[in-house]
Amino acid sequence: MGNNAKFLRPIEEKSRRFHDYKMDPRKSPVKLRLEKGGFDGIKIGTAIYGDKRELVPYLCSRQAGVYFETIKEGDKQQGTLLEELKLPHQFVIEKDGYRRPYMYFGTVHAVEGTEFDAKVTDLNKFCDILPDGYAVSQEDFESEAEFRKVVRNFSLIVPVRVSARRDPRNTNKANTECKPEEDLRSYAKSFYHAREDGKAVEVPYEFWTKGYPKNMCADKPRTTVVLGKEGYLDVPAIARLPVICAFGTNQREDRCECKNPDTDGKRMYPDRYWNVAFGMVCFYCDSVPGESKSIMFILDSSGSVGQHGWSQILTFMERVINSIDKVRSGAIILSNRPVINLHFGEHSSHTLRAWMNQNRNWLHASTKVAYSLHLARNAFA
Repeated sequence: MGNNAKFLRPIEEKSRRFHDYKMDPRKSPVKLRLEKGGFDGIKIGTAIYGDKRELVPYLCSRQAGVYFETIKEGDKQQGTLLEELKLPHQFVIEKDGYRRPYMYFGTVHAVEGTEFDAKVTDLNKFCDILPDGYAVSQEDFESEAEFRKVVRNFSLIVPVRVSARRDPRNTNKANTECKPEEDLRSYAKSFYHAREDGKAVEVPYEFWTKGYPKNMCADKPRTTVVLGKEGYLDVPAIARLPVICAFGTNQREDRCECKNPDTDGKRMYPDRYWNVAFGMVCFYCDSVPGESKSIMFILDSSGSVGQHGWSQILTFMERVINSIDKVRSGAIILSNRPVINLHFGEHSSHTLRAWMNQNRNWLHASTKVAYSLHLARNAFA
């Protein structure tokens, strides 16, 4: 304090980790760093040369169209990617006879929309990280008891969201005096399971927990539905709760479906596979989950890059692809009118080199990143 002030110990500049490291493309491993992730589950990041001593988290890419229904039973018994990563999951035989994988995400979600118009079908967007993923609801099961059995395996206490809501034309607010609805059975008829195709299925009264839906003791109207220990509960849309995702089957088609329908064995060889359902034999789907990865490169060819920088970007992209086994890659070059310049595929070294030679010239273009990301997300869909 005052004129006699002094430091109790010297202040030293904090040294960087691995300050002795010099980057060498011939020896340095390629590392992928996540920067952020979109609501659709697609992760955005950068590829760098990194110090091999530095430990970074794993970057898990979306599986490249591998459907669990097309995997041999022996492969399932040997273990799946979900088991290897220790992710909470289980296989469930639904009422349509298909054996689907179910995954529980510990993250929690509110429902978007207005106070009375809850967009519950948007819960499916969160499950898009999985092939044809969607939020599980009672409609997937023969009975509520079967649904509850699955939920209990994931969450004993916390209820999970389902894609059901109250009719948005009902604008009654929650009863602040904590008085229940006089006619619960009549009030329950205003709730229904919502589907993305616009269809609505009324929630049967026997699905509800005793005393629900009650629409009381809340600061917001209870317009959405969750499944608790004893049945359905009505909760406000702002309540943040988990979601259980099912995947592996196109919900809109109500059947299994190959990622590319033209590779369906029933279409390619109808005489040989006349006795199997569509989507059960897909000829692109010979590998077990986890072997293939999908990366869409968004390449910067803007004014600040220059011809030399552009050449370095192309070379680095090639090295990234060559450093990962069985990778499906594509590329979008930032330009005034972005398009997918290299479509998804497991490109050979010869094909990749030919594409790079065709795009060797620097464009000096605009950086329309948002639209480029939109194209990339559609390519993953």
